[in-house]
Amino acid sequence: EVHMMSVSAFNALLKTIEEPPAHVVFILATTEPHKVLPTILSRCQRYDFNKIEDSDITNYLMSVLDKEGVEYEANALTPIVSIADGGMRDALMMLDQVLSYTNKKISEKDVLDLFGIASLEEKINLLVDIANKKTTSVLNLANTFLTSGVDIQRLTISLIDVLKDLLIYYTTNDLDLLTVLR
Repeated sequence: EVHMMSVSAFNALLKTIEEPPAHVVFILATTEPHKVLPTILSRCQRYDFNKIEDSDITNYLMSVLDKEGVEYEANALTPIVSIADGGMRDALMMLDQVLSYTNKKISEKDVLDLFGIASLEEKINLLVDIANKKTTSVLNLANTFLTSGVDIQRLTISLIDVLKDLLIYYTTNDLDLLTVLR
């Protein structure tokens, strides 16, 4: 996290970068390159890394589970991949947590419970009840989510993703464009 360095630390680093020993390579990592002094950036080669595709993360997690001889439901990996948001390290850490929680058999319900996630069916039911103006049902579902430990912020983002898919399908009738409601 080189962007966290103070200005005096950047200046000290700059002196070393200007005349480095031949056998030394500096690797500076940051998620916020705009916070690194331009004088440092001008002396660096920059490599930007992108998020890993969900399908690649899923395939890798499946290969890890297969090598370890762990039984799993294919749809159990979907929430892990979604939360990891393109980060393989995060996906592997979550998979490790799930394995310690589930005892060598991974189900979607276990993953959802462990990470406080509502199922797709529950999200759709909530949206249908909202659309049908079933206030009592909506409040009961919201209360159920709160008492069962569902992460409300994550739920809100997930609901937006579902609504986005609905809008895309409504305007295009193309199932291939959907990301959540496949």
